[in-house]
Amino acid sequence: MAQPFELTLSDEQTNELQWARDHHRKAYIRTKTAALLKVASGHSIRQVALGGLLKPVRESTIREWIDHYQREGLDGLLVHKGRGRKPAFFPWGLQEVQAVEQVADVVHRSPRLLGVDRSSWTLQTIRSVIGWMSQLTLSAVWQILHRFDLRSKQGRAHVHSPDQLYNEKLEAIERARALALQVPDKVVFLYEDEHTANVRPLVGRSYRFVGEAGEKATGATSQPVRMAGVLDIASGQVLVRQRDSFNVKEMYRFFYHVEQHYPEADVIYMALDNWPIHFHPYVLENLERIHSKIRLLRLPTYAPWTNPIEKFWKKLNREFMKQHGYGLDPQAFEAAVTLWLDKHREESAALLHEVGLLPDDLLAYAN
Repeated sequence: MAQPFELTLSDEQTNELQWARDHHRKAYIRTKTAALLKVASGHSIRQVALGGLLKPVRESTIREWIDHYQREGLDGLLVHKGRGRKPAFFPWGLQEVQAVEQVADVVHRSPRLLGVDRSSWTLQTIRSVIGWMSQLTLSAVWQILHRFDLRSKQGRAHVHSPDQLYNEKLEAIERARALALQVPDKVVFLYEDEHTANVRPLVGRSYRFVGEAGEKATGATSQPVRMAGVLDIASGQVLVRQRDSFNVKEMYRFFYHVEQHYPEADVIYMALDNWPIHFHPYVLENLERIHSKIRLLRLPTYAPWTNPIEKFWKKLNREFMKQHGYGLDPQAFEAAVTLWLDKHREESAALLHEVGLLPDDLLAYAN
């Protein structure tokens, strides 16, 4: 007859496990240490597994806990990064960040652009157009979308029609981007966008003692500052011009300002949204009059996710605009935000990575 398993603990180990059982911040550690203490007090592993914890577990699981503790101590009970179930749905050569981008690119388009005769996506149609999903169950597809923070949401009353030239526009942009990366000395590719900042700070989070209110975002009446900026995909440089507003004349002057920054370039591709000011006859005629090197490329309509400089404006809001201390001094605000923007006129591989233009492996190489 097999002898019952005995777990012998020193006084120091018993005290350690009792403290972890009663006070550890991780619930699963409290469960594991409770199991070990019960086994050490004379309960069989089977008894503890079937009824000694909040819910039954396998006997082999408790034996693994005991083995990990005997080999590594309390640290052996922690679930370290990399342990546990591994993702198994990615095909060879496809990293998670690439999978997220691919799925998001699909669901942000009209299904009809990908050969599906529907106006909205279903789990079945998503699976049908993404090759590496073809053998998955619908439940697995749903779990992947949930993991990627993609949810099926009720539409709004005012819905914009999808851009039927979505694919063609992105293909033209990709060709220009590829050319700029091949011959960066002669071809420049920029993403352009406008942004509005206010002297009144955005409300953000701050550390305070329990019971205290968060820091107040102090500011006078909102005073908008309009910005136009371009992001260079090769260098990570950001050029920003601040004005009270950008009418057609200021828009042309901004384009001219950008062109002067690249005197050696033969052509400057600029991808930008479909705001009418960008393509106003005044702007186009004056660019033609000076024989401008700028070539304007339209982004798909209502598709801000295709413009990486949008993430730069989010960075500005996150790092500077929230809780800034210049709400009562517009001149100090202007000087401070200008200083922040000027820091990003330098080449930056880190910024390219942050906005999604430089993968992890290439970031390590760039550094």
